[in-house]
Amino acid sequence: MDAIKVGDLEKVRSFINEKMDLDFNGEDGYTPLICAIIHNNLNMVALLIENGADQNYRSAIGYTPIMYSIIYKNENILNLLLDSSVELHINSQVHEANALVLAIRDGNISFVRKLLAHGSDPCFSFNGKSSLEVVVDSCCENMEEILQLLIAFGADPWKCPASSDANIEDILDSARGRVGLLARQVSLYVRKILPNENVVSEIRALPLLKHRDKELLVNVDLVLAERSAKYPTI
Repeated sequence: MDAIKVGDLEKVRSFINEKMDLDFNGEDGYTPLICAIIHNNLNMVALLIENGADQNYRSAIGYTPIMYSIIYKNENILNLLLDSSVELHINSQVHEANALVLAIRDGNISFVRKLLAHGSDPCFSFNGKSSLEVVVDSCCENMEEILQLLIAFGADPWKCPASSDANIEDILDSARGRVGLLARQVSLYVRKILPNENVVSEIRALPLLKHRDKELLVNVDLVLAERSAKYPTI
């Protein structure tokens, strides 16, 4: 591990030629590949992958290499892993989070976009919550942009897999309890998901909008009026 930590490629090559096992957890709990990722050594990561290091082998705490590339914000290493045979849907053994959840919590829209483009599920569930609830509940940076991105890749505000079906009231209520959802974020939801008059009525009838925040209710009505003018059929 010391050779990996200091970036000694030649020494690591000699170990590989001696058939060193590349898939084990060292004293610090990290595999050789994860150690290279933590030390931000792209060439070392490439060398280990080329020689058969398991890209899905977990650390002692249950995180995979791609999770560490997200935690340590190593975009070049993330790109390398995404272009290889890395598995995106593995959950950590500690918090049950996958790579996409970690990127969302960090508010890293570039990483979120890359993961979705390489096949991460936009309709994942985490701790009984839909993907959109996870975004709002995490208080992350770039929240609106990440919500839009998930929806663009197919996240459904009404029917995401979770312990129970998510709906707009659940999502807004979750957000209000943690960060106080602003009127502009309500506008985002309303603009994105109003397909028919039944939904319009349901939005207007939400107790949390009527009873907790008159300003938000007014904002929703403005958005509804705007959409009704543009789309008379809804």
